[in-house]
Amino acid sequence: MARPATASVRLLTGEREPVRLATIANITLYGLQTIDGVAAEVGDRVLVKDQADQTENGIYTASEGRWFRAADARTARTMQKGTTVHVQEGTVSADRVYAFETLDPAIGADPITLSFYLSQDTLGDAVNAANAAAASAAAALTSKNAAATSATSAAGSATAASGSASAASTSATSAATSATNAGNSATAAAGSASAASGSATGAGTSASAAAGSATAASGSASAAASSATNATTSASNAAASAAAAANAVAALGYTFSTSTADADPGNGTLRLNNASAASATVAYIDNLDSSGATVSGILDTFDDSTNPIKGQLTLRSKASAAIAYVYSVTGSVVDGGGYRKLTLAYVSGAGTLPTTADGIWLIFTRAGDKGADGLGSGDFSGPASSVTDNIVTFAGTTRKAGKDSGVAVASLAPKASPAFTGTPTAPTQAAGDNSAKLATTAYVDTSFARRPARHSRGR
Repeated sequence: MARPATASVRLLTGEREPVRLATIANITLYGLQTIDGVAAEVGDRVLVKDQADQTENGIYTASEGRWFRAADARTARTMQKGTTVHVQEGTVSADRVYAFETLDPAIGADPITLSFYLSQDTLGDAVNAANAAAASAAAALTSKNAAATSATSAAGSATAASGSASAASTSATSAATSATNAGNSATAAAGSASAASGSATGAGTSASAAAGSATAASGSASAAASSATNATTSASNAAASAAAAANAVAALGYTFSTSTADADPGNGTLRLNNASAASATVAYIDNLDSSGATVSGILDTFDDSTNPIKGQLTLRSKASAAIAYVYSVTGSVVDGGGYRKLTLAYVSGAGTLPTTADGIWLIFTRAGDKGADGLGSGDFSGPASSVTDNIVTFAGTTRKAGKDSGVAVASLAPKASPAFTGTPTAPTQAAGDNSAKLATTAYVDTSFARRPARHSRGR
């Protein structure tokens, strides 16, 4: 079963060493058995996550007899909330990642719960969802602009109709005045009055129609304005949806550049500070991903963990999962002006990253926060100086400071066949004690003194 480069890296990043299998139901923690369609073998690491008694959940080592918890999963810290574990095989759980959900569990006493965290399928689906949401936001913005143009045109129509109504009203007033003047004439003026009256009636009708047109145009303008407002809201919601989808899984598309300069690598591009990916210590990442989306807000969260190791950064070829490089993010995110700088520590990797457009994934997994400090103040501090192989003892009662005891390990007598020097002493045993205890000179003197004197017999 494949093992990681170092166990210490997984401990700091909140990720446990992979397991071969994961349970899908309650099991008996004894003997070899079939787990998720695969026969377990002696020594297999098994993620037990579905026990009826949830205090039994955790990572175990399969055995022909009783199962015991794996060495790296026996404490609250190693099964802390947010810790993840990858499953290698199984009908249901192959290539899935599960996360521990219980905060500071007391092993054997507190229920330990796990949840599905990630799989190869959900990673791609989440990125596709982010891209689709971004496209939806762009379409909504186009709709908003069209609606705003429509509103402007409707407002212009309303203004023109209002002017027409005013002109018609003025015409009606002039016709009425003409009719009055014509009435003062005799026979000829009467005919003129009739004509003028007809003109006034027609003008009044025209004014009413124009007023109705103005009202309708005003309503159209209001409706268009409402449509523009709704389109704006839709665009905002779509943009929020795109951001949420992008943040759900920190997997971003980029184009890899072989340049190593500390400068903005260009839209949708990232680069490393060393031509050898295994020797890189800094990544330079543009604020825009390869789709043109602004992701600086996402990049700025990469140092949110209070752990010295902020998380794990993976650069992987989209064409081949075998081409990938994994780094620990060990420092704060630095704003380079148009791009971000990440401090890295190489973990593992293989292959040559492609330089094709939008050819790699940038995947980030956040580490859990640093746990509460132990008793005392600060971390353990050793002596200012010490002799090689001398024994270190506690200095005072702070419980976190050490000192050189001045005693070399080599000076201690072994338990088997020790060679004493100087004048060793031991307790004096009771006279006549016939056992394997040490005999001191005082014991010998007392024992001989108790014996009766022997007298020579004459021959």
